[in-house]
Amino acid sequence: MSKIERRHCTLKQECIRLGVLLSPDGCRRVMTDFVNHYNTVRLSSATIYVAPADKLQGRDQQIFTERDAKLEAAREARRQKR
Repeated sequence: MSKIERRHCTLKQECIRLGVLLSPDGCRRVMTDFVNHYNTVRLSSATIYVAPADKLQGRDQQIFTERDAKLEAAREARRQKR
């Protein structure tokens, strides 16, 4: 499956088929909201579970550092409970 085909499949499954789009303006709004969510909120396995916008803006290393710190804090909390 090509990237274009995959994108169309995702749009159909996660956006268009979820509701009835009654007007072109309604369709534009739904698509705009979906693309915004897809690029800024949704974590992508292709970018190691970082939102695409964060990856493009170079925030991925900061996010990885914060994740590592949270994981280490959780490990330490488990050690102390034992």
